[in-house]
Amino acid sequence: MTTTQYTVPEMGCEGCEDIITDAVSNVNGVQSIETDLESKTVTVEGDVDTDEVVRTIDYAGYEASLVEDADETGADEEPASTDDADADTEAEEA
Repeated sequence: MTTTQYTVPEMGCEGCEDIITDAVSNVNGVQSIETDLESKTVTVEGDVDTDEVVRTIDYAGYEASLVEDADETGADEEPASTDDADADTEAEEA
């Protein structure tokens, strides 16, 4: 089973989530769907045609695109902290 993730920038409420979930659940091979309003992503588990998932979300009224690599979402890595560098710069300027 494969996990794929899609960005859906226009997904802004629970109603949007419901519409997208209902639409994508009809795509052949879908085992599970998870939506995340905060990151505006849809994660699909199953052996699916990714182009068909994108077309289905588009047809439901929301622009979607496949996230090619989990690294692009930042899901697999810690965000780089710049707080220490900023604090050092501010201290030097004072």
